[in-house]
Amino acid sequence: MLLRFFVLTILMVVSGVSSEKLKMYLCLDEMISSAGSDSNGLQTKLVYGYIDGKKTECMSEYEFRERFFKDEFARENAVNESSQKIVEKRESFNVNAISGKKNLKSADLRGFDLKGVDLSEADLQNANLESADLRDADLSNANLSGANLGFSYLKGANLSNADLTGANLKNAYLHQSDLSGVKGFDLEQLRITQTVYNAKLEPELLEIAKKECPNRFTDPGSQWKCKYYSQIDSIIPEEKRANRRSFK
Repeated sequence: MLLRFFVLTILMVVSGVSSEKLKMYLCLDEMISSAGSDSNGLQTKLVYGYIDGKKTECMSEYEFRERFFKDEFARENAVNESSQKIVEKRESFNVNAISGKKNLKSADLRGFDLKGVDLSEADLQNANLESADLRDADLSNANLSGANLGFSYLKGANLSNADLTGANLKNAYLHQSDLSGVKGFDLEQLRITQTVYNAKLEPELLEIAKKECPNRFTDPGSQWKCKYYSQIDSIIPEEKRANRRSFK
């Protein structure tokens, strides 16, 4: 009994938390009760915690962590009803499911295949379009202020008169895209893109950019190095993760 108490004490110390939000507690009664039938005197560590303010039943630490982070991910990425339904139905997703949508504010569309989609005049403020395939998409007059377009593939996309104020364009592929009349697109944003090869730019910006960052005007070839969502993003369903791809 003394040995069992010592082991339980150690488990209570090491159970700990991985963040301030993630807290779990040992189900001591259940563990002591189940230990009586175990020749080793102790069975799997059982824990409980609080998810969305509600106490969970006793379960393994692995099960609790999985449930906790899935719930946290869902809450952090909850957006308006129309775009949330698109995310939830990703397995049956096609371009027609989103084409023409106007309210996609804060939508999580990482790695989505959006080739040729019509998002003209759409509200994509603070939307996450990282590594999305937006080839030939119509984003004219769209509100992309604060949006994450990192590693996005925008070859041939129509961004005319769109608002890119504060948008993240790190490693975005903008070759052959139409950026005429774009609001909030400046030299610093252009400088961190992957390419603006053969893109249509405002004359003033084009003149300065060719002097300041001429390497952005070179042919990027057929390789699109979109961000890979690895194990640390495992709570993102596999079908929503982007992989490195090459296009001709």
